Amino acid sequence: MFRLNLSLSSYLHCFFCIRSTVYYIYKNAHCTPSSVRVCLANAESSFNTRITNKNSDGSTDYGIFQINNRWWCSDGQFPSHCELLTDNISTATQCAKTIVSQQGISAW
Repeated sequence: MFRLNLSLSSYLHCFFCIRSTVYYIYKNAHCTPSSVRVCLANAESSFNTRITNKNSDGSTDYGIFQINNRWWCSDGQFPSHCELLTDNISTATQCAKTIVSQQGISAW
């Protein structure tokens, strides 16, 4: 399992990157796509690559980015090109990029 601890300043940066919905704030917080992915992984899973979470609506979130099977895959079956429960951060990141390119950040 991959683990990383964020400093308070990094945590605050992540908070503003994830929470800001106004482009002006996003731009001025220096939130790059890479930093947003790191912040998202921290907020969703605390960088736990093998975590799953059962939601009250019966859906399940998978992996470091906590990708929900209601939005991306059905019945917990992942597309063959998308490994969600993997210690390979590059593979999980590529999956997240694919989802964002197809469905936008609202998939989270």
